[in-house]
Amino acid sequence: MLRRIAGSDRTTLVRLWGAASSPPAGVAKAVSGILSDVERRGDAALLDWTEKLDGVRLTRDRLRVGEREIRLARKALDDALLEALREASFRIERFAARTLPRSFETGHGTGVITGTRVDALESAGLYVPGGKASYPSSVLMNALPARVAGVPRRVMTTPPGPRGKLPPLVLAAAHESGVHEIYRLGGAQAIAALVFGTATVKPVVAVTGPGNAYVAEAKRQLMGSVAMDSIAGPSELVVLADDSADGGVIALRLLAQDEHDESTRVAVVSDSERVLREVERALEARLARASRRAILRESLPRGLSVLAPGAAQAIETANLLAPEHLEIHTRDPRSSLERIRGAGAVFLGARTPTALGDYGIGPNHTLPTGRTARFASALSAANFVRVTSIIETEPGGRPDFAGPAALLARAEGLVAHAQSLEELDS
Repeated sequence: MLRRIAGSDRTTLVRLWGAASSPPAGVAKAVSGILSDVERRGDAALLDWTEKLDGVRLTRDRLRVGEREIRLARKALDDALLEALREASFRIERFAARTLPRSFETGHGTGVITGTRVDALESAGLYVPGGKASYPSSVLMNALPARVAGVPRRVMTTPPGPRGKLPPLVLAAAHESGVHEIYRLGGAQAIAALVFGTATVKPVVAVTGPGNAYVAEAKRQLMGSVAMDSIAGPSELVVLADDSADGGVIALRLLAQDEHDESTRVAVVSDSERVLREVERALEARLARASRRAILRESLPRGLSVLAPGAAQAIETANLLAPEHLEIHTRDPRSSLERIRGAGAVFLGARTPTALGDYGIGPNHTLPTGRTARFASALSAANFVRVTSIIETEPGGRPDFAGPAALLARAEGLVAHAQSLEELDS
């Protein structure tokens, strides 16, 4: 069911696992056309593309979700479910506060004060995917760091369901996390509306949140126009296991990740042939009674079963794949963690499932994919601020560094730079 690969075959591993890459054929051209149309025609283009791509006919006044619809959505939910949302919100917000950069100023005894000023961005667009499932957790993970950062205008877009309906739990999560505006918009047209603005949707200065290939390509094409968190690819999980691991537990973790959608990527990496065989048998047994069998039958064959020649090589393979999620099922997970150099989020031990992070234990679940965890990080409150450097010469003082700085300026041939520094002596 999983494709068996030798851990020593690095080239094949990278090729089969996949990486951040160009979009599927035809997507870039289609997205370019949608972006241009929304920039040119505004709301009319949004309505046309929503009908064409989502099969939902809206009017301009229905693009934005009203307060009454949000209230009714919250009333329709079970009290226990609302309380679970609140508890997740509390944990996510508390963790996000620890990721917020702080302003500071310091003097060096050189006549100059230096520091940084941290300011919240003026607005943020939060894309929440829809389609095959409802994702209230994605609402919390995007909106709460923006609230912690102090962004004064937080805007959410999410694809409309049948007759333009949005899932009540998604609306409740938006209310709980302090979203100010909600729009029934999905796909590339939603990203275009957030970046360019229309008569109904005012533009924002940052866009975050994962989506399908069209959303990812829209973000790619518009990156640089506003702040973007990342270009999200298919969701990923690697389980790193030694001979102490339980193959049945690993199989359940792989299935839990793979049920996202058909493009999800999973792998188990181990130096134990027994564990890999146990995983395969457990997958076969569990698949027969899985609730999302159709998706799993398509996604699982893309998964990898990697036999490494030793424990050190297994860890190197995990680093090579640099997955979005990494579970470590070894005798000493903390020791293994010390050698991990690329993963969006790491889950230590067999009793720490990836799903624990998906639903609000604290850390953000919007994570780097496509091997970008080698250099990229999880979404955090830091994505919603800008940091400005501050430099001030103390009154009546002369920077001690002015002389050396003038020498460097002259060495670069920038005479006026040097003179502006040398004038501080006069």
